[in-house]
Amino acid sequence: MKRRALGGWVAESARLLRESIGKLLLCSSFSREESKAKIASIIESQRLSAFKVSVIIPVNNGMAGARIPRLLDSLASQSHGNIEVIAVDSGSTDGTPEFLLSRGVQVLHIAASDFRHDRSRNLGARAAQGEFLLFTVADAVFDDSEWLRIGIAHLVEWEGTSFSSPQICPNDAPLFSRYLAFKHLNSLRVGAGVQRFGFARSSLIARLAYAIAPMAMRERVIRVDDTNHLVRRKTFERFGFRMHTCEDMVFGYDLIRSGGVFIYSGLTGITHFHTYDDPVRFFRRCAADYQVHLLVTHARPRRLTKPHEWDRAFCLFALLIGNIQLALDAELPPGENSLTLHIAVVDGLYDKLHGTCTKSITSWMRQLLQQLKLPVPEVDLTEHPSGTFQSEARNIIGELGQAIRVLEKMGIQSVGKGEVVAFLLLCALNLMTLQMARRLHGMEGGSPLAVKFQKLAWA
Repeated sequence: MKRRALGGWVAESARLLRESIGKLLLCSSFSREESKAKIASIIESQRLSAFKVSVIIPVNNGMAGARIPRLLDSLASQSHGNIEVIAVDSGSTDGTPEFLLSRGVQVLHIAASDFRHDRSRNLGARAAQGEFLLFTVADAVFDDSEWLRIGIAHLVEWEGTSFSSPQICPNDAPLFSRYLAFKHLNSLRVGAGVQRFGFARSSLIARLAYAIAPMAMRERVIRVDDTNHLVRRKTFERFGFRMHTCEDMVFGYDLIRSGGVFIYSGLTGITHFHTYDDPVRFFRRCAADYQVHLLVTHARPRRLTKPHEWDRAFCLFALLIGNIQLALDAELPPGENSLTLHIAVVDGLYDKLHGTCTKSITSWMRQLLQQLKLPVPEVDLTEHPSGTFQSEARNIIGELGQAIRVLEKMGIQSVGKGEVVAFLLLCALNLMTLQMARRLHGMEGGSPLAVKFQKLAWA
């Protein structure tokens, strides 16, 4: 017992030391009041209008929901008027290119089959003439007319090379979208102030600091966001984007380790959110994001996983999530919107699930896997020791309990049954893809099912 306690104390001391070194070399925080004063001084004293900004937008059928018109209107309202807009269209069929041309936008064309997140943005950057590049997306809105001036002022004041701000999710956005935005901001710990990430004096020290920093800190310092990513063109030309998915996070990884400085500010923000009504697209996106995330954060596998263990774990999660849906449908009363009641149901879900679990993949999960072109696993509960089943069930339901309690922190008191079931299923799918990616990250060899899951990131 004493040896175990000593080992725990040594591990915690090492973690705190790594965190202290990481903060010293990679992270600087500035309060909102201090930051606002500095930014106001820069805007007042320097001729920021002399800097040309090239806005780069990948787009496909951007007229749906008036997305592109709203984005262009918000860019036109910016107090910083020295901008050019470049759109990279990947085969729109709804008149998007013609509309863009009518608004004075330079339009570059690629085939829909040639679209990649990195390639499209790199193509736009090569056509740009500005000292700064602003990467954004067709469904973003820059409601703050001072966004560009504030962004440039941040890069000038803190000698930054890259800048992003929070995505603000409106109250009428889907529940899961608001939940993700809330969690994202909390994970960055930016509050209403400014975070400066990076060590500009030496790339060698920057690499060392990144390697030493705890996992949570490595996640924070590379969170470049291509919905609103302002970057010096000369810096961008050194790296460019080099990955089809999570290209912004990989750019942040390259930037920080080369001695660049990334600024994340709570002084401004943009309106942007995704709808997650397509579980197939959501599952694919999560599977890709987590695989890239584990790669660039230098995550160490907790233990090596054998292919047959990976396959069994995948089967077990598919079984659990399908049965969680059945249990929720049965236990949540229709017409009752109290979040407190929903929390109580989730807290009691384990007993209900363990007592009524079906031994086959539910039709909802079967259809999801078929649409993902993943083989539907043949589930045999005899392959899963009861302890494993109980452990995984407790873990996933515990995570769902934490997720639904976050809604309380967000000030949500009432939510309908259909919405809360959809929310919890997305949370469960998110957890499933994370667990599978972690196991894949530490897997010896491969299996047909694991290979197909892995390809979701690079398709």
